[in-house]
Amino acid sequence: MPWGNPGDHREFEPQRHDDGYIEVIGFTMASLAALQVGGHGERLHQCREVTLLTYKSIPMQVDGEPCRLAPSLIRISLRNQANMMQKSKRRTSMPLLNDIQKVPPADLRRVSAPPDSFTIPHAILDRLRIRVNRISLQDYEGLHYDKEKLREVSIPLGIIVVRGDCDLETCRIYVDRLEEDLQSVSSSTQRVHYQDQESSFPRVLSVQKLSPRWCFLDATSADRFYRIDRTQEHLHFVTEISQDEIFILDPELGAAQPAGTPPGMPDLVVEQASGMSDRWNPAIRKRMLSDSGLGKMSPHYEVPEKQKEASQAHLL
Repeated sequence: MPWGNPGDHREFEPQRHDDGYIEVIGFTMASLAALQVGGHGERLHQCREVTLLTYKSIPMQVDGEPCRLAPSLIRISLRNQANMMQKSKRRTSMPLLNDIQKVPPADLRRVSAPPDSFTIPHAILDRLRIRVNRISLQDYEGLHYDKEKLREVSIPLGIIVVRGDCDLETCRIYVDRLEEDLQSVSSSTQRVHYQDQESSFPRVLSVQKLSPRWCFLDATSADRFYRIDRTQEHLHFVTEISQDEIFILDPELGAAQPAGTPPGMPDLVVEQASGMSDRWNPAIRKRMLSDSGLGKMSPHYEVPEKQKEASQAHLL
C-alpha cells in the first residue's frame, strides 16, 4: 500500500491496489536509509503511465538478476490486470455492526476491471474498536527485543473507536481525549485498595497521567517494537502499525509492577485469604500462643512434686 495521508494532498485520490493508478514515491538519501527502520517516502504524483529518462548507468535488478542499465528511456504502464482475492488478516478489534460503508458510484470509474464483472469493488470498514496500551520507557529499553513480555507489562489505557482509514495524526487526538476523560472520571473514583496486615486503612494509588511526549509504537515488525516519529504520524494508518491493539510509549510512566494489579484498575480490592494467612498476623499469632499455653513455658526444668518427696525421704 503506498504511503501518505490522502487528506494532506487534495489533488491525490485515496490509494487502492485496483484503481489503475501508479503511485510515484520520492526518496532522499536519509529516507531511503530509514526504510530499514520503518521510514516512508513522499508521494509525488498519481498517473497511469510513467516515462523515465536516465543519463548515466544505473545498477539495478531485472527478474532478480543484477545488471547495469545504460542511459535509456523507460516507459512504465499497467497491463494484464485481473481481479484477485486477498486473505483477510486476523483482527480482534472487530468493526462495529452495520458499519460497512459501500463504495460510492463515483469511485467505480477508477476500478480497472470490466464494467459488468462486479457491482461493488470492495467494502471499507467504517469504524474499528481498538484497545490502547501504554508502555514505560524503562520497560521498552529493557524488553524491546521481547515483544511478548512487552505485551504482558503494557498497561491498558482504554478503547477508542476510529475509522478504518484513520491515520495516526488523527488517532492521537482520540487517545488524548480518552486520557482526558479517564483523568476527569478516575481522579476521585478510580483507585486500588490494599488491605494491609497491620492497618485497616486502604492505600490509594491514583491513575498516572499520560505524558504529552508519548509516541506510537509500530508492533508489526517480527523482531521488536519501533518508535514512530511524531512528525511522520500523518504518513501511517492505524491498521499499518497493529491489527488488534495500539501500543504507545510514555517516557514519564513508571516501570510496570510485577503484581497483577496495575494502578489503572478501578476499585479493585486486594485482600488476603482467610485461614493460613491469618496465622501470620502478629496480633492473631500472639493471641493463639497465649491461648495454647505455649507462652507460659520457661526455659528451666521443673521437677515433679512426687520426685521431690522421694528425694527428701532418701536423704532422711
